[in-house]
Amino acid sequence: MKKIIVYSLCTVALIISSCAKELQTNDEINNVQPAQNTGITIKAYVAEGDITKTSYAGETTFSWVGDECLSMQLIRISDSERNRWVFYNDTEAGGTTASFKSSGSLDPAVWGLGEYAFYPFPGNTNCPDRCRTWNVGSVVTNNTEKGVTVSNSYKSSVSNPLQIVPMIGFKDAEDNFAFHTATGILKVTVKDIDSRLAKVQLYSAGQKLNGTFTLTGDGDNSYIAMSTTSTASEEVLDATYTDWNGESELPFYFPVPVGSLNSGFKILLLDSSDNVLRQVSAPSEVTIERNKISEITAKIGLPAEDFSVSIAPGGTSVAPEATITLVDATSAKVVIAASVSAGEALIDSDDASVVTFADGETKTLPVTNITNSGSAYIVAKSYSEAVEKLSNNVSIYVLSSEDYADIVSKYMRVLINVGDWTSYYYSTSYPTDFELKGDNTITIAASNDITKGNVMVTEFAGYYYDPSFNTHTTQRSTWDGFTPGTPLYANYTHDTRYGSSTGYAAFNTTADPFYVDGSSHNHYISEAGSTTLRIAFHSTGYSTNSTSNDLVVWGAKVGNFYDNTSETNSDVVMGRYVGKKTKGQIDLSGKITVSSTGANNNYSGDNLGASALFDKNASTHWHSDYVDTPSLDPEYGIFAQIDLGAGNEISKFTFNFKTRNSAKQIPTKYVIGGSNDGNSWTVITTETAISTAAGKWYQVYGTSSTAYRYLRLGFTESAAGDLKSEPSNSKFVALSELQLWEN
Repeated sequence: MKKIIVYSLCTVALIISSCAKELQTNDEINNVQPAQNTGITIKAYVAEGDITKTSYAGETTFSWVGDECLSMQLIRISDSERNRWVFYNDTEAGGTTASFKSSGSLDPAVWGLGEYAFYPFPGNTNCPDRCRTWNVGSVVTNNTEKGVTVSNSYKSSVSNPLQIVPMIGFKDAEDNFAFHTATGILKVTVKDIDSRLAKVQLYSAGQKLNGTFTLTGDGDNSYIAMSTTSTASEEVLDATYTDWNGESELPFYFPVPVGSLNSGFKILLLDSSDNVLRQVSAPSEVTIERNKISEITAKIGLPAEDFSVSIAPGGTSVAPEATITLVDATSAKVVIAASVSAGEALIDSDDASVVTFADGETKTLPVTNITNSGSAYIVAKSYSEAVEKLSNNVSIYVLSSEDYADIVSKYMRVLINVGDWTSYYYSTSYPTDFELKGDNTITIAASNDITKGNVMVTEFAGYYYDPSFNTHTTQRSTWDGFTPGTPLYANYTHDTRYGSSTGYAAFNTTADPFYVDGSSHNHYISEAGSTTLRIAFHSTGYSTNSTSNDLVVWGAKVGNFYDNTSETNSDVVMGRYVGKKTKGQIDLSGKITVSSTGANNNYSGDNLGASALFDKNASTHWHSDYVDTPSLDPEYGIFAQIDLGAGNEISKFTFNFKTRNSAKQIPTKYVIGGSNDGNSWTVITTETAISTAAGKWYQVYGTSSTAYRYLRLGFTESAAGDLKSEPSNSKFVALSELQLWEN
């Protein structure tokens, strides 16, 4: 048996709305009333034939027991302003009649009694402990309305469960107050009770069971009538006991506004965490009459204590999985929901994305009912014969289909931003070159661990760092020598999809290596001086070519370090840089021809012709003929031509090229063309001037409405002169590397 939980029956508070100040404590009373006044006493009695409860077969007859408090309407004699005051039972013995006295001092020359009094009321320091622990709220009135607020929590004693059913007292001709019930009573009997049960809940969709009501009728005909609502919190009443002592069967009472409970209203048995232990739907409507108990005759039993389901999450953030283990249950229904309460609603809905599991099954859960990326829950409801309960939930991170299509991609670093890297380097002059060994990309993927985040970095801009630019001696390796390590996880939300000037995403890098080099050194990634990596999508906070960037990364460090604070232990330190979406780098092996090459077309030394453009070696190069008269194209000058092959046409692409370390051979103008037959050419990017230096990478873009098989990167001018007019042996250009990326 688990630890025993004390039960109580939900208390309903009668609260009259008012614009006036609530007068509740002695201090407040003293601010209104001189201390020498002695107070007011009234007689409260049970209206004959009404609240005696003698018509309730088998129920306890109501009587005052000596420790109740009332909320009394008052009218100020001087200006008829209404207010309220606490009156407490001044009678020692119980019975149907009791004397109630005002708390503190109240001058009858200043205040007269109003028409109504309300019971129960928690009172103040003048009321006994039991009165205060009922926690039924407060009451105020104004000059014109009879507004009553009914609480959603009703508590009572096992020995006297109807003692605090809400009542309205109406002033008679002798200034005494005749009390009668304000509501009807719904009775629900629960059997097989054990320590798991914390409360019983009544739920009726669209029907207002608690909140603010206007009294219907006047005087001894006044009551609270049921109405409709669109507010979920007003659709429930909770019933608990304050002194449950191990009884296995108890009646629970709900003070329900007068009217009809629609068919399909529910009774829920809940544990202390509001998990549903059992839920029963009423097949037909029930009429609730004032001053009468309406009973659901069938007793509702608590299910077996070990009736439950456990969830093991898995899959990816766009295709979450669950493995279900059942305990004394026949099956389970599972749904992904934004919250546990949403899961309760969705899992009972015919149109929700609900998946049914048998014991030990693993299935994929659809996220069609999730519209925003971020944290969510796998929620399971288990079934045993005709019994059901919401038995477990697991927190996970999911990625909506819209966000997946928008941000999950490979991003290529925009090379022209290399000159903007300044403050993040630890040497006085920052490095001027990074060899693009392998992919120069960041890859954002859907998370493969939905308990850590919904996105992850699986690849991060592979660089070969030239150690000659710095003095530290930590282990370095070319990109080709790295092997993948642990991804970096983050929880992305749609609300922050546009990032900011500083980024939003926190990728944890404190424990797991991202790369391992050829010498088994662990390499980590983080923002400089931090344990996180900050990334923003569609950010306008950093821009060189445009006002919006697909991706911006702030202060990344890549290296063999653990403390994330010492830049001298990093292999690569980068400032902010922009990334553009790409489908990846195209292998140019066997695809390049050049219009002019070599000296007398004889390759020698480091001139390897067209093959040097894709050998990932900055020490080899292609250059055009500078001895004999080179061939020049009047539109494309000296060019490199690429044949992608039939069926491989592209329309959006990027050329990355690295100049040779010879000043005269630096290109200064380029033009890009496309063709689908290799003969007829269309200009995609017109002749454009560029400013480069020897041994530097440069980046140019091409975008066309037509996809082309053949592409030309033509150089119409170099530091040696014009490359598209009359040929001469002084017109030449050279490159050491060339890359083509499809965007």
